[in-house]
Amino acid sequence: MSGNENETELSRHYTTGGLIRFSVIPILTITIASLYMIVDALFIANFTTSTSYAAAVLTSPYVLIFPAVGFMVGGGGNALIGKLLGEKKQKEASETFSVLVEFTVLAGLAATALGMLLLEPFLCWSGADGLLLSEGLTYGRIVLCGTTFFALQYAFQLFLITSGEEGRAFVYTLTVGAVNIGLDAFLMLVLKVGVAGAAVGTVCSQIAGGLLPLAYYCSRKRDGMLIRFRWTRMKWKPILNACFNGVSEMIENLTESLAGFLYNIELMRVSGEAGVDAYGSLMYAQMIFTLIFVGFNESVIPLIAYHYGAKNLEELRSLFRKCTGILFVFSLVFFAVSELLAVPVSALFSDGDAGIMALTVRGFRIGSFSLIFMGVAMFISPLFTALNNGLVSGVLTAFEMLV
Repeated sequence: MSGNENETELSRHYTTGGLIRFSVIPILTITIASLYMIVDALFIANFTTSTSYAAAVLTSPYVLIFPAVGFMVGGGGNALIGKLLGEKKQKEASETFSVLVEFTVLAGLAATALGMLLLEPFLCWSGADGLLLSEGLTYGRIVLCGTTFFALQYAFQLFLITSGEEGRAFVYTLTVGAVNIGLDAFLMLVLKVGVAGAAVGTVCSQIAGGLLPLAYYCSRKRDGMLIRFRWTRMKWKPILNACFNGVSEMIENLTESLAGFLYNIELMRVSGEAGVDAYGSLMYAQMIFTLIFVGFNESVIPLIAYHYGAKNLEELRSLFRKCTGILFVFSLVFFAVSELLAVPVSALFSDGDAGIMALTVRGFRIGSFSLIFMGVAMFISPLFTALNNGLVSGVLTAFEMLV
């Protein structure tokens, strides 16, 4: 960073290496923050029955629908705040941030109530009955209690990056991960409460992930903060702008959940619980690669939004060239890694079941080819979100969903 005291991480020029270094902490933050689902899966797969694991896999896409407001507000609001900071409108950026946090809480509470109401009909529609239905209801009802906090957690991760506090976001994420792993181990290995223990560990980690950054942004004793939280009268214009701009992030999340529904329903029909177990293992393992792409995209969105607000077109072109090049290289590396690690990773989730192991390895061999194109494909929609063009971003995401 140059000696100009007014220069921030958002306004500086980045080389390719510098851009990768800048994105490392956001990538780790978003990846680790989402690992509690994989941690839950590992604990459930290895310390409960295959039915409990199938119940968690069947329920997970459903419960991920309802925190989608955090993806929408975080993605769209992040770009909007970055643009305002680029335009040197810091007070307006703080007001917008505060309103978006308040809206996320209200929307999260409404989503929780709706999720609870529809959980049992969804599981029955998916083909669950008996013990599978009972375990799915237990896991789903507990995890849904953390919906509001999970929405806040995701939104705050992006806001911390925009406000130059990615290091703090990483520390919070490590804390959240420690809470989740520690509680999973205690509740499942010591108290032996089964799938409910994994769900409780998840919810407690989400509560920590939502409240820690909120407490930071409420602090009145910190100087140099780009944005702060203050209770603000609801203003619908910034809320609608952020939601419209970030609708593609919500659509993407809903698309992934819908795909999970359809896969699980068909697998239950064709292969039963073994097919659902195998798909869940593949889904959780490849989630790592997807999260790295998401983390990189979310790290560069505020940079692009800032320079767009500052009308620095040359820097925008430079960022676009570097980002697409980095993502293409990542894609090739991830394809190779996925092929090489198909067998050992599948073994982690199969718990010695040869049938599930064979299905999972085969899925890896086929599914890894999607990684070749995933990086750049996942970047295009967030690019338009960063440019505050929610319409194009949403259309691109909707087209991807239809394909």
